[in-house]
Amino acid sequence: MTANNKAIPVGSLVLVTGINGYIASHVADQLLKRGYRVRGTARSTEKLNAIVKTLKARTPGAVVEGVVIEDMQADGAFAQAVQDAAGVIHVASDLSLSPDPNKVIPATIAGLKNALDAAAASATVKKVVYTSSVVTLPQVKTGSPGQISASDWNAESVKQAWAPPPYEADRMLAVYGASKVESEQFAWKYVQEKKLHFVFNTVLPAIVCGPVLEGANKSSAAFIEGLHSGDQGSTDLIRRLLEMSTWHVDVEDTALLHVAALLEEDVKDERILAIGETCTYREVIEALKKIDPSKIDYAEPANEDRNIVAVDTSRTVEILKRYGRPGITSLVETLSKQLSNKVQV
Repeated sequence: MTANNKAIPVGSLVLVTGINGYIASHVADQLLKRGYRVRGTARSTEKLNAIVKTLKARTPGAVVEGVVIEDMQADGAFAQAVQDAAGVIHVASDLSLSPDPNKVIPATIAGLKNALDAAAASATVKKVVYTSSVVTLPQVKTGSPGQISASDWNAESVKQAWAPPPYEADRMLAVYGASKVESEQFAWKYVQEKKLHFVFNTVLPAIVCGPVLEGANKSSAAFIEGLHSGDQGSTDLIRRLLEMSTWHVDVEDTALLHVAALLEEDVKDERILAIGETCTYREVIEALKKIDPSKIDYAEPANEDRNIVAVDTSRTVEILKRYGRPGITSLVETLSKQLSNKVQV
């Protein structure tokens, strides 16, 4: 499909929420490189200015602007930001990792509802994409065979998140997972019941790795950098993340899947799996040792079983090939890109 046959024509305006975020900044970057105009939101002028400066430097002549939205939960939060936009990519989310579901889940749903409300009220929006997560898929027991698909959901994290208090730190990943499950399910119900004029898709990233754009939040990339530098907190968190989501994905692959979900005519009503190779903590540190042989003193892993649950990523690969990628980027290549240039200008 040529650029002239996209669902949204080149030169159109696209709203990207949370543009200073790790994934969102790359989404905006890929859109600008393809000739689209971008309007991004962030919680402060300072955050907006930093990422807008980087994006303009990376694509000279690019048209990118920012809108400050301090509170996504406020009624009508995106009403002005969505004006004249042909597409919306809602990436912004609660990444506080609070263990209290009452603080995270309703807020995540409210922010998404406001984005959908704004798109529904717009006469110009043709497609909306929501950044969900691979944690919305069922948790898998490593070492046990099985198969999961984009039609499956993670009920266990929802159950764990809403269990009676106390809300202690060991609940935070379950709460994050539940926030993504409940918000995405809300969105699908919202779109189906209201029979809206726009096409809706979601993208489900695994643990995202790869280079960080200057001025963007590091998010999960910071955990990899922390693991490489020997930070114990990052090491512990990576281990826990790999227990919950045993796949990685390259941030640039993830961004391109968002772009495809917005631009490709045949991508409709889909949950797109942004999933790369399955990996264990041991495989992550072995990859890091291969990239940087001078650093070998990582915390040794306990005995680990490899994830052998099958996930069909043929659709993911097919979409990436449309955008010039040979397929899903390997773990070693992704980590090499990240550590060789920790912040990209």
